[in-house]
Amino acid sequence: TNVIGNSNNFSTSFPSGSAQLASNAAISPDGTNNAWKIYESAPAGGSLDQRKFATISISGQNTISIFAKAAERKRILLFANGPNQGSWFDLSTGVSGNVDVYTGAKQSMQPVGNGWYRCSMTVSSSTTTVQIQIMTDGSTTNPNRIGDGVSGIYIAFIQGETGAFSTSYIPTTSSSVTRSADVCQITGTDFSGFWNQGEGSVAAEYDFLAAPADRVSPRVWYASDGAYTNGMWVQSGSSDGFYVYQGGASQAGLTATALPSGSTAKFSSAYRLNDFAASFNGAAVLTDTSGNVPTVNRLEIGYMSDISGRVLNGHIARLRYYPTRLTNAKLQELST
Repeated sequence: TNVIGNSNNFSTSFPSGSAQLASNAAISPDGTNNAWKIYESAPAGGSLDQRKFATISISGQNTISIFAKAAERKRILLFANGPNQGSWFDLSTGVSGNVDVYTGAKQSMQPVGNGWYRCSMTVSSSTTTVQIQIMTDGSTTNPNRIGDGVSGIYIAFIQGETGAFSTSYIPTTSSSVTRSADVCQITGTDFSGFWNQGEGSVAAEYDFLAAPADRVSPRVWYASDGAYTNGMWVQSGSSDGFYVYQGGASQAGLTATALPSGSTAKFSSAYRLNDFAASFNGAAVLTDTSGNVPTVNRLEIGYMSDISGRVLNGHIARLRYYPTRLTNAKLQELST
Protein backbone atom coordinates (compact mmCIF):
# COMPACT_ATOMS: atom_id res chain seq x y z
CA THR A 1 0.00 0.00 0.00
CA ASN A 2 1.27 3.44 -0.96
CA VAL A 3 -0.12 5.60 1.84
CA ILE A 4 0.86 8.89 0.16
CA GLY A 5 -2.00 10.33 -1.85
CA ASN A 6 -1.23 12.36 -4.99
CA SER A 7 2.03 10.49 -5.37
CA ASN A 8 3.06 12.56 -8.39
CA ASN A 9 1.34 15.83 -7.53
CA PHE A 10 3.79 17.31 -5.05
CA SER A 11 2.01 20.65 -4.79
CA THR A 12 -0.89 18.75 -3.18
CA SER A 13 0.90 15.94 -1.34
CA PHE A 14 3.70 18.16 0.05
CA PRO A 15 2.00 21.50 0.70
CA SER A 16 4.26 22.98 3.41
CA GLY A 17 7.76 24.45 3.43
CA SER A 18 9.48 27.29 1.65
CA ALA A 19 11.08 25.41 -1.24
CA GLN A 20 9.35 25.91 -4.58
CA LEU A 21 7.82 23.37 -6.96
CA ALA A 22 7.42 23.36 -10.73
CA SER A 23 5.38 20.74 -12.58
CA ASN A 24 6.16 19.17 -15.97
CA ALA A 25 9.80 20.13 -15.50
CA ALA A 26 11.55 17.08 -16.99
CA ILE A 27 11.05 13.65 -18.53
CA SER A 28 10.38 11.23 -15.67
CA PRO A 29 11.40 7.55 -15.47
CA ASP A 30 8.13 6.57 -17.18
CA GLY A 31 9.18 8.47 -20.31
CA THR A 32 6.73 11.36 -20.14
CA ASN A 33 7.12 15.03 -19.22
CA ASN A 34 5.55 14.71 -15.77
CA ALA A 35 8.52 15.08 -13.41
CA TRP A 36 8.64 17.94 -10.92
CA LYS A 37 11.41 20.27 -9.89
CA ILE A 38 11.90 21.20 -6.25
CA TYR A 39 14.00 24.36 -6.14
CA GLU A 40 15.20 26.98 -3.70
CA SER A 41 13.32 30.10 -2.74
CA ALA A 42 15.16 33.42 -2.95
CA PRO A 43 13.89 35.44 0.04
CA ALA A 44 14.08 39.21 0.15
CA GLY A 45 15.86 39.05 3.50
CA GLY A 46 17.12 36.42 5.92
CA SER A 47 16.97 32.73 5.07
CA LEU A 48 14.31 30.09 4.46
CA ASP A 49 13.98 26.34 4.93
CA GLN A 50 14.68 24.88 1.51
CA ARG A 51 12.40 21.87 1.90
CA LYS A 52 8.82 20.60 1.61
CA PHE A 53 6.69 18.85 4.26
CA ALA A 54 3.82 16.36 4.32
CA THR A 55 1.89 14.75 7.18
CA ILE A 56 1.92 11.01 6.56
CA SER A 57 1.07 8.20 8.97
CA ILE A 58 3.02 4.95 8.50
CA SER A 59 3.13 2.55 11.43
CA GLY A 60 5.99 0.32 12.52
CA GLN A 61 8.99 -0.24 10.29
CA ASN A 62 8.38 1.67 7.08
CA THR A 63 10.05 2.75 3.88
CA ILE A 64 9.83 6.03 1.98
CA SER A 65 11.04 6.16 -1.60
CA ILE A 66 11.24 8.80 -4.31
CA PHE A 67 12.68 9.02 -7.81
CA ALA A 68 15.19 11.86 -8.09
CA LYS A 69 17.63 13.32 -10.63
CA ALA A 70 20.32 15.97 -10.24
CA ALA A 71 19.77 19.45 -11.68
CA GLU A 72 21.68 22.45 -10.29
CA ARG A 73 21.77 20.70 -6.92
CA LYS A 74 23.02 17.12 -6.57
CA ARG A 75 21.98 16.02 -3.09
CA ILE A 76 18.52 15.33 -1.75
CA LEU A 77 17.50 14.42 1.79
CA LEU A 78 14.55 12.37 3.03
CA PHE A 79 13.60 12.91 6.67
CA ALA A 80 11.05 11.05 8.81
CA ASN A 81 9.64 12.76 11.86
CA GLY A 82 8.69 10.26 14.56
CA PRO A 83 11.84 8.17 14.45
CA ASN A 84 13.72 11.43 13.77
CA GLN A 85 15.88 9.81 11.10
CA GLY A 86 17.15 11.10 7.78
CA SER A 87 19.12 9.92 4.76
CA TRP A 88 20.97 11.87 2.07
CA PHE A 89 21.40 10.75 -1.54
CA ASP A 90 24.08 12.04 -3.91
CA LEU A 91 22.52 12.00 -7.37
CA SER A 92 25.83 12.56 -9.13
CA THR A 93 27.69 9.63 -7.58
CA GLY A 94 24.96 7.19 -6.53
CA VAL A 95 26.25 7.26 -2.94
CA SER A 96 23.93 7.61 0.08
CA GLY A 97 24.24 7.77 3.86
CA ASN A 98 22.72 8.87 7.15
CA VAL A 99 22.51 12.53 8.07
CA ASP A 100 25.04 13.22 10.81
CA VAL A 101 22.45 14.33 13.40
CA TYR A 102 19.59 12.00 12.31
CA THR A 103 21.20 8.55 12.26
CA GLY A 104 19.61 5.10 12.27
CA ALA A 105 17.89 4.91 8.89
CA LYS A 106 18.75 2.35 6.22
CA GLN A 107 19.01 3.70 2.70
CA SER A 108 19.42 2.40 -0.83
CA MET A 109 19.76 3.89 -4.32
CA GLN A 110 18.69 2.11 -7.48
CA PRO A 111 19.68 3.65 -10.85
CA VAL A 112 16.77 3.54 -13.30
CA GLY A 113 18.33 5.25 -16.33
CA ASN A 114 18.79 8.75 -17.76
CA GLY A 115 20.34 10.03 -14.53
CA TRP A 116 17.37 9.00 -12.35
CA TYR A 117 17.67 7.08 -9.09
CA ARG A 118 15.05 5.53 -6.88
CA CYS A 119 16.08 6.71 -3.42
CA SER A 120 14.70 4.66 -0.50
CA MET A 121 14.93 5.20 3.25
CA THR A 122 13.77 2.61 5.79
CA VAL A 123 13.16 3.63 9.41
CA SER A 124 12.40 1.42 12.39
CA SER A 125 9.40 3.17 13.92
CA SER A 126 6.26 5.03 12.93
CA THR A 127 6.52 8.08 10.68
CA THR A 128 4.21 11.09 11.05
CA THR A 129 5.85 13.74 8.87
CA VAL A 130 8.02 13.38 5.78
CA GLN A 131 10.38 16.06 4.47
CA ILE A 132 12.04 16.40 1.08
CA GLN A 133 15.03 18.70 1.42
CA ILE A 134 17.42 20.25 -1.08
CA MET A 135 20.95 19.82 0.20
CA THR A 136 24.26 21.35 -0.74
CA ASP A 137 27.42 19.27 -0.38
CA GLY A 138 28.17 17.20 2.71
CA SER A 139 26.00 15.18 5.08
CA THR A 140 24.81 18.00 7.32
CA THR A 141 21.26 19.28 7.09
CA ASN A 142 21.22 22.84 5.78
CA PRO A 143 17.63 23.83 4.99
CA ASN A 144 17.86 27.34 6.40
CA ARG A 145 19.77 29.36 3.86
CA ILE A 146 19.32 31.99 1.22
CA GLY A 147 18.42 30.28 -2.03
CA ASP A 148 18.95 31.62 -5.53
CA GLY A 149 15.40 30.97 -6.76
CA VAL A 150 16.61 28.55 -9.44
CA SER A 151 18.75 25.73 -8.10
CA GLY A 152 17.09 22.44 -7.35
CA ILE A 153 16.51 18.76 -8.11
CA TYR A 154 14.05 16.83 -10.27
CA ILE A 155 11.67 14.49 -8.41
CA ALA A 156 8.85 12.08 -9.27
CA PHE A 157 6.70 9.26 -7.87
CA ILE A 158 6.95 9.24 -4.08
CA GLN A 159 5.83 6.23 -2.05
CA GLY A 160 5.38 5.48 1.64
CA GLU A 161 4.73 1.93 2.78
CA THR A 162 5.04 -0.44 5.70
CA GLY A 163 7.99 -2.82 5.42
CA ALA A 164 11.75 -3.17 5.31
CA PHE A 165 12.24 -2.15 1.66
CA SER A 166 10.51 -0.38 -1.20
CA THR A 167 8.23 -2.39 -3.48
CA SER A 168 7.30 -1.57 -7.07
CA TYR A 169 5.81 1.91 -7.42
CA ILE A 170 2.04 2.21 -6.81
CA PRO A 171 0.54 5.40 -8.35
CA THR A 172 -2.04 7.24 -6.24
CA THR A 173 -4.39 10.17 -6.72
CA SER A 174 -6.44 11.58 -3.85
CA SER A 175 -5.85 8.74 -1.38
CA SER A 176 -3.74 5.67 -0.65
CA VAL A 177 -3.81 2.70 -3.03
CA THR A 178 -3.33 -1.01 -2.32
CA ARG A 179 -2.37 -3.42 -5.07
CA SER A 180 -2.42 -7.21 -4.96
CA ALA A 181 0.76 -9.08 -4.09
CA ASP A 182 3.24 -9.89 -6.83
CA VAL A 183 2.80 -13.62 -7.37
CA CYS A 184 3.74 -15.77 -10.34
CA GLN A 185 2.65 -19.35 -10.93
CA ILE A 186 2.28 -21.82 -13.80
CA THR A 187 -0.55 -24.35 -13.52
CA GLY A 188 -2.79 -26.65 -15.56
CA THR A 189 -1.81 -27.49 -19.13
CA ASP A 190 0.62 -24.55 -19.15
CA PHE A 191 2.60 -26.51 -16.54
CA SER A 192 2.09 -30.08 -17.79
CA GLY A 193 3.02 -28.96 -21.30
CA PHE A 194 6.67 -28.47 -20.36
CA TRP A 195 7.37 -30.22 -17.02
CA ASN A 196 8.84 -33.72 -17.14
CA GLN A 197 7.69 -35.67 -14.07
CA GLY A 198 10.45 -38.26 -14.40
CA GLU A 199 13.51 -36.05 -14.64
CA GLY A 200 14.52 -32.45 -15.17
CA SER A 201 16.81 -29.58 -14.23
CA VAL A 202 16.23 -25.99 -13.08
CA ALA A 203 18.74 -23.12 -13.14
CA ALA A 204 17.93 -19.93 -11.24
CA GLU A 205 19.69 -16.57 -10.93
CA TYR A 206 18.42 -14.34 -8.11
CA ASP A 207 19.20 -11.89 -5.29
CA PHE A 208 17.76 -10.76 -1.93
CA LEU A 209 16.75 -7.41 -0.47
CA ALA A 210 15.85 -8.49 3.07
CA ALA A 211 18.26 -9.56 5.78
CA PRO A 212 18.25 -13.27 6.73
CA ALA A 213 16.27 -12.55 9.91
CA ASP A 214 13.47 -11.06 7.80
CA ARG A 215 12.82 -14.17 5.74
CA VAL A 216 11.78 -17.69 6.66
CA SER A 217 13.23 -20.10 4.10
CA PRO A 218 11.83 -18.18 1.11
CA ARG A 219 11.34 -20.05 -2.13
CA VAL A 220 13.14 -19.05 -5.30
CA TRP A 221 11.01 -21.61 -7.11
CA TYR A 222 8.62 -24.25 -5.77
CA ALA A 223 7.08 -27.18 -7.66
CA SER A 224 4.35 -29.09 -5.81
CA ASP A 225 0.90 -30.66 -5.94
CA GLY A 226 -0.44 -27.91 -3.69
CA ALA A 227 0.75 -29.51 -0.47
CA TYR A 228 4.03 -29.09 1.35
CA THR A 229 4.32 -32.88 1.70
CA ASN A 230 4.92 -33.38 -2.04
CA GLY A 231 7.26 -30.93 -3.69
CA MET A 232 10.73 -29.76 -4.63
CA TRP A 233 12.24 -26.32 -4.40
CA VAL A 234 15.25 -24.04 -4.10
CA GLN A 235 15.22 -21.81 -1.03
CA SER A 236 17.32 -19.35 0.91
CA GLY A 237 17.40 -18.41 4.59
CA SER A 238 19.69 -20.06 7.13
CA SER A 239 21.12 -21.94 4.13
CA ASP A 240 20.52 -21.90 0.40
CA GLY A 241 19.54 -25.33 -0.84
CA PHE A 242 17.63 -27.73 -3.07
CA TYR A 243 15.04 -29.88 -1.25
CA VAL A 244 12.75 -32.72 -2.33
CA TYR A 245 9.82 -34.19 -0.36
CA GLN A 246 7.38 -37.01 -1.09
CA GLY A 247 4.58 -38.08 1.24
CA GLY A 248 5.93 -35.76 3.90
CA ALA A 249 9.32 -37.52 3.96
CA SER A 250 12.56 -35.91 2.83
CA GLN A 251 13.99 -37.44 -0.34
CA ALA A 252 16.91 -35.07 -0.86
CA GLY A 253 18.44 -32.03 0.81
CA LEU A 254 21.46 -30.40 -0.84
CA THR A 255 22.51 -27.27 1.04
CA ALA A 256 25.12 -24.54 0.57
CA THR A 257 26.35 -21.62 2.67
CA ALA A 258 23.67 -18.97 3.18
CA LEU A 259 23.87 -16.10 0.72
CA PRO A 260 24.38 -12.67 2.38
CA SER A 261 21.56 -10.20 1.92
CA GLY A 262 21.98 -8.13 -1.25
CA SER A 263 24.19 -10.69 -3.01
CA THR A 264 23.48 -12.46 -6.28
CA ALA A 265 23.22 -16.24 -6.50
CA LYS A 266 23.15 -18.81 -9.28
CA PHE A 267 21.71 -22.16 -8.23
CA SER A 268 21.26 -25.09 -10.61
CA SER A 269 19.58 -28.35 -9.59
CA ALA A 270 18.46 -31.63 -11.13
CA TYR A 271 16.11 -34.47 -10.21
CA ARG A 272 15.64 -38.10 -11.24
CA LEU A 273 14.84 -41.27 -9.29
CA ASN A 274 17.75 -41.89 -6.91
CA ASP A 275 19.71 -39.15 -8.66
CA PHE A 276 19.58 -35.58 -7.33
CA ALA A 277 22.23 -32.90 -7.82
CA ALA A 278 22.84 -29.19 -7.25
CA SER A 279 25.53 -26.55 -7.75
CA PHE A 280 25.65 -23.15 -6.01
CA ASN A 281 27.60 -20.23 -7.50
CA GLY A 282 29.95 -22.47 -9.46
CA ALA A 283 30.87 -24.74 -6.55
CA ALA A 284 31.40 -28.47 -6.87
CA VAL A 285 28.20 -30.39 -7.52
CA LEU A 286 26.42 -31.88 -4.50
CA THR A 287 24.61 -35.17 -5.06
CA ASP A 288 22.11 -37.49 -3.37
CA THR A 289 21.71 -40.99 -4.83
CA SER A 290 18.67 -42.18 -2.88
CA GLY A 291 15.16 -40.78 -3.14
CA ASN A 292 11.88 -40.65 -5.04
CA VAL A 293 10.61 -37.87 -7.29
CA PRO A 294 7.21 -36.45 -6.25
CA THR A 295 4.44 -35.94 -8.79
CA VAL A 296 3.74 -32.18 -9.04
CA ASN A 297 1.24 -30.05 -10.95
CA ARG A 298 2.34 -26.43 -10.51
CA LEU A 299 5.36 -24.15 -10.39
CA GLU A 300 5.32 -21.14 -8.08
CA ILE A 301 8.04 -18.56 -8.66
CA GLY A 302 9.40 -16.49 -5.77
CA TYR A 303 7.01 -17.86 -3.13
CA MET A 304 5.00 -20.87 -1.96
CA SER A 305 1.25 -20.70 -1.47
CA ASP A 306 0.66 -23.46 1.09
CA ILE A 307 2.84 -22.03 3.88
CA SER A 308 3.01 -18.29 4.62
CA GLY A 309 6.26 -16.41 5.16
CA ARG A 310 8.10 -17.99 2.26
CA VAL A 311 8.24 -14.99 -0.09
CA LEU A 312 11.62 -14.32 -1.69
CA ASN A 313 11.88 -10.55 -1.04
CA GLY A 314 14.26 -10.13 -3.95
CA HIS A 315 14.61 -10.41 -7.69
CA ILE A 316 14.77 -13.35 -10.08
CA ALA A 317 16.83 -12.41 -13.12
CA ARG A 318 16.50 -15.74 -14.91
CA LEU A 319 14.79 -19.09 -14.41
CA ARG A 320 15.50 -21.89 -16.90
CA TYR A 321 13.92 -25.35 -17.03
CA TYR A 322 15.31 -28.40 -18.88
CA PRO A 323 13.13 -31.55 -19.23
CA THR A 324 16.15 -33.78 -18.67
CA ARG A 325 18.67 -34.52 -15.93
CA LEU A 326 21.65 -32.42 -17.07
CA THR A 327 25.19 -33.63 -16.44
CA ASN A 328 27.00 -32.49 -13.32
CA ALA A 329 29.43 -30.53 -15.48
CA LYS A 330 26.55 -28.66 -17.11
CA LEU A 331 24.93 -27.90 -13.74
CA GLN A 332 28.19 -26.41 -12.50
CA GLU A 333 28.54 -24.36 -15.69
CA LEU A 334 24.99 -22.98 -15.31
CA SER A 335 25.70 -21.84 -11.74
CA THR A 336 28.95 -20.06 -12.63
